[in-house]
Amino acid sequence: MNTPELTIALVKGASEHIMRKLKEIAGFREARSADLDGLRADFAAGWGLVRASNTTPSLVLRFEDDPREALRRIIGEFKGLLLKVKPSISFPPYSIPSRPT
Repeated sequence: MNTPELTIALVKGASEHIMRKLKEIAGFREARSADLDGLRADFAAGWGLVRASNTTPSLVLRFEDDPREALRRIIGEFKGLLLKVKPSISFPPYSIPSRPT
């Protein structure tokens, strides 16, 4: 299960500052992280990514994992990091679909 591209709109120049700070404080439990194109954390069965947009003053986020509970945990870890860097940040709403019946 994965999310669509989620976007956090920011003022010009803020995304670079936030990404710098995220990379400084990032520490994911149970994940290997890389900061080549943003900040990516690879977990046992999934991943999360936040990066500065190349075209607009914004951050772009993507997440993937299964089961849904693991996806929620990964999103929560990234949201927690973003809130540490910028407590007023507006994390985009995303509803994880329920399992098909």
